[in-house]
Amino acid sequence: MIYRVEIEPDGKYWNISVPQIQRVTQARTLGEVESMAKDLSIMTEEPDPQIEVQMHLPSQVEEAL
Repeated sequence: MIYRVEIEPDGKYWNISVPQIQRVTQARTLGEVESMAKDLSIMTEEPDPQIEVQMHLPSQVEEAL
């Protein structure tokens, strides 16, 4: 299953939301986003979830990158 991950800057951190499982977390850097999102996989009801993260960044962040 592919889980959509929505992120947005919040001060020194990145808020990470995974709407399909109704969970949120934070990361200190963009490099941590994928692993933090995958950590949320324990919240799924799947016995062995296979997580593929597709990050959707706010447009101003995508433009900056």
